[in-house]
Amino acid sequence: MQLPRRARRCKIAGVFIDGTLRKIARPTHNQRIVYNGWKRIHCLKYHTVLTPDGIHSHVFEPIEGRRHDSTLYEQSGLKSHLDQHSWDPDGNLLVIYGDPAYGLQTHLISPFAGLTLLPEQQRWNTKMSRVREAVEWGFGETARQFAFIDYSKNQKAVLSPVGVYYITALLFANAHAILHVSEVPQYFNCQPPTLSEYFHGLPPDNGIDLNIVSGPLWDTTEIYDEAGGGDQLSGDATQREDMQGRLGRPRR
Repeated sequence: MQLPRRARRCKIAGVFIDGTLRKIARPTHNQRIVYNGWKRIHCLKYHTVLTPDGIHSHVFEPIEGRRHDSTLYEQSGLKSHLDQHSWDPDGNLLVIYGDPAYGLQTHLISPFAGLTLLPEQQRWNTKMSRVREAVEWGFGETARQFAFIDYSKNQKAVLSPVGVYYITALLFANAHAILHVSEVPQYFNCQPPTLSEYFHGLPPDNGIDLNIVSGPLWDTTEIYDEAGGGDQLSGDATQREDMQGRLGRPRR
């Protein structure tokens, strides 16, 4: 099978990354900031890394819904975590798998692209697509268990901390997956950790840390890019800071 060049010397860790759009109520002001032209909804975007035990091991942001999945990956700092931790005990590269939007990275691979694919490449895409659906199961399970986050009329970005709502839902969805063993760990036959291991943590005994976290809860709910440049939003800094606080991050 013709694998991507970087993947030939690596192992797939069985970990999947994907972004999700969460619909919100239409804002009164600055509607275009959170408008997604593809889905034609006002929304916020998150991405998560789902491990085979059904745990959302990494969650990033929200950011405005018009942004691309690759933008989330670049802003999340996940690449540096993977560079540090995504190796097996023998020093072999471990990679995670995402959809074509993520492209090919050092620790991230995606399906083959192109109009003329070899049969081996088509089989690879088909098989990986089937298992990558697990991350969609994780999003669906969260929405089923915490239906409030699916009611967009109550998700008012400038009036309530909607970012905290969804990230908190993911946290408790992880706990639910541990207690009730959701369909993801059953599918992969991978036992989740205990609640004590999950909430208190244990030092890895093999040098591999797959529970990648991008920081404390408040550090994962910032919606706007404060670094400036092409992703800087219109409006004065005070207005952006006010919206950040209302979306779930305390003002600085």
